[in-house]
Amino acid sequence: MFWAIPLMSLISCMHDQPAMPIPVDKICFQRQVLPLFVNYCSRVEGGCHDAGNPRISLVDHAGIMRGIQEGNADGSWFFHTIGLSMPPGAEPQLNAEQVGIIRKWIDQGAPNSNCENLPCDTSRLTYSNSASAIFSNYCNGCHDSWVYPNALGFSSYDRAKNSISADPEKFLRSIRYSAGAQKNMPPSCEMNPCDRMKIESWINRGMPY
Repeated sequence: MFWAIPLMSLISCMHDQPAMPIPVDKICFQRQVLPLFVNYCSRVEGGCHDAGNPRISLVDHAGIMRGIQEGNADGSWFFHTIGLSMPPGAEPQLNAEQVGIIRKWIDQGAPNSNCENLPCDTSRLTYSNSASAIFSNYCNGCHDSWVYPNALGFSSYDRAKNSISADPEKFLRSIRYSAGAQKNMPPSCEMNPCDRMKIESWINRGMPY
């Protein structure tokens, strides 16, 4: 089950060097890029590149930049391996939009940018226009993995709604990292505050498709 996934020591997404504000036409590292590396590469319980990896840890900007050439996605080792050998074939894969986000971020210079000056619109949210992408960024790398065959799922509307409907407050405590949460989710990287507010708003509105 989702709540039985083993928990590593929590790793903050923001413990790296101070992040820069970002114009609205740029890719945001903290909101759009870091969750992809954490979710698909450095997952807990068997993650290849988690914080305990002595060679390649992909849980912060400094670690990720070890395989990135600023301004040159095609010349970046980490980008070159996406879709070829990483994530491994049996694991959930990044989709074309996610790969495009990483490419654009690298070609823009791969800054450690945050989202403090970006608006957070939590109105009119549906699974199709918002929640699905957030779950893909933060959750599906673990919950669609063969490692957790009995985990709750979020990669389709019915799976997400059924998983959350079983105990909405329990789910919300987990993504909020509340003191009473049974497990903090995602376990190795908190959701960006805006993404978390979007999921909360979607749930409070009855989880529309």
